Amino acid sequence: MEEVRMNVWNHANPQLKDLVSYKPGKPIEELARERGLKPSDIIKLASNENPLGPSPKAIEAMTRALQEAHIYPDGFGFKLRDALAKKFGVELGQIILGNGSNEIIEFIGHAFLKPGDNIITAEHAFVVYKLMATLFGAENI
Repeated sequence: MEEVRMNVWNHANPQLKDLVSYKPGKPIEELARERGLKPSDIIKLASNENPLGPSPKAIEAMTRALQEAHIYPDGFGFKLRDALAKKFGVELGQIILGNGSNEIIEFIGHAFLKPGDNIITAEHAFVVYKLMATLFGAENI
């Protein structure tokens, strides 16, 4: 098995060899166990979580959306993109949707980064910037 693994790296993009995967924040339940606390006593401010929970309007919208969960969604996201374009006064083609900021950052990398390029980030910036630079063979400064 080790021989196969080494063989794979001989064919993979070299910049990926030392790439460390993104380590997300700990779930509240894990932190509670480690610290001997009740999960309800922890307010997590990392990972873009909201200690107040979802808006009641969002819960209503999700409940309505469940009625159509069996239908494949519009991959073009026309209704959402159209509403955003109208709200912000931009063209539909100027709006991109993704599965979170990581995917949008990856799209940008696909469009603009190539081996040997540089990106500049703050020391404590979102770690995904550095991961994407590495993925595309760019240097993070």
